[in-house]
Amino acid sequence: MGDADDGFSVAEASYVSVQIGQPGALMAWNNSAMYAGILLGSALGGPLLHTRGPTTLSVVAAAVAVLAALTATRTIQRQPQPTSRP
Repeated sequence: MGDADDGFSVAEASYVSVQIGQPGALMAWNNSAMYAGILLGSALGGPLLHTRGPTTLSVVAAAVAVLAALTATRTIQRQPQPTSRP
């Protein structure tokens, strides 16, 4: 995992390394969320671009990106570091 040609992003690879129980289920939920975001972005962005223009679309997209980044940084929990054995 981690090669440029394996089809995983850095975020997806880190999800699998952190997930203890069922990494397959985590990847499925992640992919579902990505496709839902693509769907919503297209469904809302197309009409916004058509009615308000590219400048408004860019501002709204930037605001959504900032909101997503803030949400992601608040929900990430720090994993405890493994203790070294003597």
